[in-house]
Amino acid sequence: MRLGSFPVLLMFMAACTLAAAQETSTIDQARGSVLPTGKARPSGRRYGVLKGKPVAAAQERHDSRSPHYQILLMAGGASFRIAVNVKSQQKPSDLMYWVDTDFRHPVTSGLESLPEGFSDLNSRDGGLALDYVRGNLFDRTKMRLLPHDVHGPDNDLTDVIDHYTRRAIELPEAQLYVFGDRWGPDENDKDKVFGFLP
Repeated sequence: MRLGSFPVLLMFMAACTLAAAQETSTIDQARGSVLPTGKARPSGRRYGVLKGKPVAAAQERHDSRSPHYQILLMAGGASFRIAVNVKSQQKPSDLMYWVDTDFRHPVTSGLESLPEGFSDLNSRDGGLALDYVRGNLFDRTKMRLLPHDVHGPDNDLTDVIDHYTRRAIELPEAQLYVFGDRWGPDENDKDKVFGFLP
């Protein structure tokens, strides 16, 4: 996807989130998103989009149970850690992904005007909340399975995410838009990956 003249990492991570729920999913009617079957939205969680500048990243290749690709994002003077799931805890554990370096969709038209930081989103026709099933965001048949950690360069999901994240970190004007639930950290605890205080 492009907004203006600079690349934005958006749908790639959202597609990874979708893949974890691809086989057994229900539609959360409150916001129109895909959730694993039997999973209710945790109380107190807020769905929205976080807009900011990625400044650092960390890989969790050592975690074989629930690895994530971690991104440090700065927005409105605050630090945020983005945890991107790269392996499902359900079998099969490989996630599906899809990359479009020139993504175009009506949902992108409202992103540039958002302020930096977290914006709450409500599910409604024509809104910014993502709906993979009814929103026709992309052709799911183009998604491909990819393991999270394979020895060697440029051959697993962590490598793909790292490639685009590093490009966004290096470009001063690049913005990252992350859709999902806002969570943690605990008020007085340092972030477990990047060490910042909330």
